[in-house]
Amino acid sequence: VRFDMKEDIVEINISIDSSHRGKGYGTKSIKYSSEKFLKENKKIKQIIARIKSENKLSVDVFTNAGYKEYKQDDSIIYMKFEL
Repeated sequence: VRFDMKEDIVEINISIDSSHRGKGYGTKSIKYSSEKFLKENKKIKQIIARIKSENKLSVDVFTNAGYKEYKQDDSIIYMKFEL
């Protein structure tokens, strides 16, 4: 899990090795690290995820980790996490 900060916007990125996908590690990692990041960075109010529209599995993983969809365009679904 990686967080990229650009001014007051934080974006999350995650990569799970293919041999460990489908075991719930993504959901747990995203939820834990997002909560920890916001608790340690009180000035940041939300974390953004950009997911390709066709990547339904990633949308499900982020949803299960507590992210909410707030915008969509032709190719990207935008999700956010807030405490």
